[in-house]
Amino acid sequence: MRHAAAIAIAGKITLDELWHATPAFPTMSEFWLGLLEAYGL
Repeated sequence: MRHAAAIAIAGKITLDELWHATPAFPTMSEFWLGLLEAYGL
């Protein structure tokens, strides 16, 4: 997680942009849950 934070800071990524980023480590169920929540389901 620190590596991702360092890249975000160095790249001057805003929180709004970072909010939409999906980390590479979640399980498939977490991925689908996040996707469904994003669409209000």
